[in-house]
Amino acid sequence: MEQRSKSHAAKASFTAATYNVHSWVNRSGRRTPLKTIEVVKSLDADVVALQEAVLDPPGDESLTAEDLARALGMQVIPGPTMLRSDARFGNLLLLKFPVLSERRWDLSVRKREPRGLLEVETKIHGRSVRILATHLGLRLRERARQMRRLVQIARQGENAPTVLLGDMNAWLECAPWYTELKKFFSDQAKERTFPAACPTLSFDRIMVGGGLAISAAEVAKSPQARNASDHLPVRARLILPAAACRPGTPT
Repeated sequence: MEQRSKSHAAKASFTAATYNVHSWVNRSGRRTPLKTIEVVKSLDADVVALQEAVLDPPGDESLTAEDLARALGMQVIPGPTMLRSDARFGNLLLLKFPVLSERRWDLSVRKREPRGLLEVETKIHGRSVRILATHLGLRLRERARQMRRLVQIARQGENAPTVLLGDMNAWLECAPWYTELKKFFSDQAKERTFPAACPTLSFDRIMVGGGLAISAAEVAKSPQARNASDHLPVRARLILPAAACRPGTPT
């Protein structure tokens, strides 16, 4: 990891993170959205994908998209997969860069929990970058179908720099799911993130394609992160391909 960091040190970069926030429910079973927001802040990432995020209607115990944007100083792009009463539940993307376009893809498999893919195009160092955020299903065949569809969508970007962030609900790289994703994504951060108390499984992944590279990755293991959710967040520094660099252009 250190050797890769030095080789990419002079190139344009940004930071990305992914985090399953477990409906803002901590390991004690209490809903503590403000504590989770503090963990997200501590990541100091430019792009953050959240899974199992709940956006409520305004109220005394609510957490709205506006609340998140104000607390984090980031744009909030919801990708809900389910409605719970008046609340929206599912994927959520936070970013510090301008949004050029956004699209929501349905990855649901019949008789299984609804799943989706949130696709956002942004501009970093003067170059368009695609951000894909998802939370895949629990069953093997379900995930295999979702991953095939995900790769089809990724390929529509014509080799643009692309980052995939999310809870893949899978960890064995000898399995067919990994073979599918390798058809487009060339590098990944695969740190152990689940369960938060004693992480042994690499559910939460950051994967890149289209010329992006990962120079370093780490898991947030603070006491606050270990308590805020049943997953730990993973963060990585991503290096833009040389053609994407614009000297003097701010991130």
